[in-house]
Amino acid sequence: MHGYYHAIFRCTIANGATIRTCCPVEEILIEHGRAVGVRLRDDATWGNKTIYANKAVISAAHIKPTFLKLIGPKHLDAGFLQRIKNLSLKGGSLYMTHFLTKEELRYRPQFKWTNEEPHPFAVTFYCMENMEIYWKNLECVLGRQQNLDVPPEEAMWGLVSAQTYAPTMPQCTREGYHINGPLFMMVPTPEYNIDGTLAMDSGSEDTKKWDEYMRKTLSCVVENIDDDNLVQIFHDSPWEQVFRNTGMLGGSWYGTRCDRDEWWNERPLQELARYRVPDIEGLYLCHQSAAHPGGLCLMAVGYNLMHILIEDGIAEPGDWWYESPWYIPEEGKISAKPGQGKV
Repeated sequence: MHGYYHAIFRCTIANGATIRTCCPVEEILIEHGRAVGVRLRDDATWGNKTIYANKAVISAAHIKPTFLKLIGPKHLDAGFLQRIKNLSLKGGSLYMTHFLTKEELRYRPQFKWTNEEPHPFAVTFYCMENMEIYWKNLECVLGRQQNLDVPPEEAMWGLVSAQTYAPTMPQCTREGYHINGPLFMMVPTPEYNIDGTLAMDSGSEDTKKWDEYMRKTLSCVVENIDDDNLVQIFHDSPWEQVFRNTGMLGGSWYGTRCDRDEWWNERPLQELARYRVPDIEGLYLCHQSAAHPGGLCLMAVGYNLMHILIEDGIAEPGDWWYESPWYIPEEGKISAKPGQGKV
């Protein structure tokens, strides 16, 4: 996905797009029921803080800040806005940890799949001993919604190792060093943690505690995560992720609760099924929390939205375009099926 993003980025630039970095949007400008542009935050690096849209405005931010902050109550029906507020983030957040090491990580002997050497350390999932351990983790995170109190040897997590990536895509650019991660572990959503939003971020001592906890649980599988090999631990708590990326509200890529009523074809409200914002023309949604299918099917959101932009005459794709086999044209709109025209 990392390489795919860079390919899209280069293709976008080659086709004339302008990308403004460090330019957070403060407000979506709406006039007479139509989205006409955006207003940047005062500290944005771009001089002109008001940018008008030629065709449409697309929000790739999480559904809650999109409606509650960028649009706001003056442009939305009160009942609809309340339903946005009621969307649950209780899907379980992720504490992300990366490990910078001098040597590549090595499995402990009991975790090697074969006895042959070399035996590369690949993607790891732990702990899968029995269902009792699973329920311990679930009860803490989703039941009591408290910080993990299970011992490190019973914590459940997954990790992407440095050796997972191709040699042409090193995750560390410092020769002789390796980045392993993320190690992702489910923890309570900050907004619902019974000890407060900063329950995992109370200060440097708290950070050290969780760093050591993550190292201890990784050492259950890895034999060389000791001080001689470990250079640095980089951590991202759910609360930190919220501030770094508006697409990570709640500190999780899920975006909203992972239940049937907020996923797939129900995601997240029926009025948003075709990625349009009700009663606001020219405003579209392109974030997995605001549109189906969810479940980290990130690229599906942009692809699905393309059908709608074609229907509304916003986009006119070239010969490269092909529609989804599940696409159903909307009556009275331009079909996204090439050559079909208005239906």
